[in-house]
Amino acid sequence: MTCTRPLVFLLSVFPAASSAAPYPIYRAIRMGSVADVRALLEAGGPAYFEDRPGPPSPLHEAVSLGRIAVARLLLEHGAPPDEGGGSDQTALCIAAYRGDLRMGRLLLEHGAKADRGRGWWRSPLYDAALGGHTEMARLLLAHGADPNGGDTYGRNAITAAAEGGYAEVAEVLLRHGAAVNSLRDLRAGRDLEAIHIAAENGHADVVRVLLDHGAPVEGAHNRGLTPLEHAAWNGRSAMVSSLRENGADYSVHAAAALGDIEEVRQALRRGEDANVRKPGDTSLLHWAVVSRRVDLVRLVLQYGANPNREAEDFGPSPLCVAAQRGAVRVAALLLEAGARIEPSRLEDHDPPLSAAAKAGNLRLAQLLVRYGADVNDRAGGYRLPLELAAGEGRLQVARFLISQGAAISGEGVHPLDEAAYRGHVEVATLLLQHGAPVTGDDWGTPLHAAAQQGRVGVARVLLQHGADPNALDQLDTRPLHDAAGKGHTAMVSLLLEHGAEVNALRWGDTPLTLALDGGHRETARFLRRHGGRDRYSGLEAGPQY
Repeated sequence: MTCTRPLVFLLSVFPAASSAAPYPIYRAIRMGSVADVRALLEAGGPAYFEDRPGPPSPLHEAVSLGRIAVARLLLEHGAPPDEGGGSDQTALCIAAYRGDLRMGRLLLEHGAKADRGRGWWRSPLYDAALGGHTEMARLLLAHGADPNGGDTYGRNAITAAAEGGYAEVAEVLLRHGAAVNSLRDLRAGRDLEAIHIAAENGHADVVRVLLDHGAPVEGAHNRGLTPLEHAAWNGRSAMVSSLRENGADYSVHAAAALGDIEEVRQALRRGEDANVRKPGDTSLLHWAVVSRRVDLVRLVLQYGANPNREAEDFGPSPLCVAAQRGAVRVAALLLEAGARIEPSRLEDHDPPLSAAAKAGNLRLAQLLVRYGADVNDRAGGYRLPLELAAGEGRLQVARFLISQGAAISGEGVHPLDEAAYRGHVEVATLLLQHGAPVTGDDWGTPLHAAAQQGRVGVARVLLQHGADPNALDQLDTRPLHDAAGKGHTAMVSLLLEHGAEVNALRWGDTPLTLALDGGHRETARFLRRHGGRDRYSGLEAGPQY
């Protein structure tokens, strides 16, 4: 299967991971019935509040749905305000991210800790900043939240505000003692200060706030790149101008990224080495390619730039950068200059053909194949070019790749799953016409992928080509279970029309049970009208909907 499908597969079955969980209360919460929740609490007592792996706790469920009356009832009946319930986020984290002030106050009044995050996950203040909720941030700070608190990855509130462009949140945090030079380290070797994050995302208001509070305009993080260079790499010309007005140095690399050919020419004439790298391991050629200017790239090549210097830490080769930017003429120039089409050694960067396929750039794909790109190379990525094209609905590129021998099936090759999951009917039809199988493996079938996402058009095409509506994955999940659990009534109807078993069991759950547990009234009613039965009966079933 694809890298997407196993995750979806696991998420679709997580309620079954704890068979002892009292599911009727989840139904009542999702339906918003305070009376039913009260009746279940009086009957079930503390068992509802055990901190267990598996589904979120009842309190998490109520908070995530904004059911404040239900949340109050749960807390009054003894729900721990900081319980995890299988989640690394507390209920207050969820309320903070939603910006739900009433819910936040309720939780704090019942003893929720403003600074508590579980395990490696973020703090409530981080979540408030991530959502851009100024008043929630003020509330948490007033209750003692640490303005510099973060997780083991270094994520904290000020870097979250910088990334989201929330200047008012950043101002509040800094006034309460947040460190202006706080680092965020998402991966080894990628330390970024808040000003770098704001600059690369073009958030001028946040940069102004940070500068006013003492952030150094020339501060370089551990890759040696300044805020201005981050802005230039991401094409933020207005941000570059603003930073220059505040005294930032205009490096030749930044000039190259912005297409300033005269500045680059003068630097090269003064003796700038075209192959000297920034501390981030990028050469001047990388930065010139970012500009997409053929004349600038040609100039740097004329001064001896090596077209095959891969930037191991910061990014891929110049050719990969050109492909990612969709710069066909620049890519052609690099290939003429001797750039090699080699598999990328970087796990988080697609090779050039994969980038072209994902973007639907047919001219670039044709160019790369003409120079020898392997249509079946997944290199450092996880998906083949055809899988990427199928997932993005790139019909012309998919047709071209197939004509060049791209694999349509085989071990670990599932372009039809990608098209089905995203709902691309034309691409799915093309793949089926070329022999893509409708059968699957332990992770499921293309019909499972379509059913879970409610892609009725693709599902209809798959069924017309012989897809089995009762196919099982390794946990006995059928497409009808996926559709019912997600509340896709139209998909449920289609599957039943084609012979899906209305009461098929998955770990003891029927499709109706999954629809009820998910709070999907319409789907549940439809299944009942077609003979669906709930796994629970009598008092065990709790409220009926």
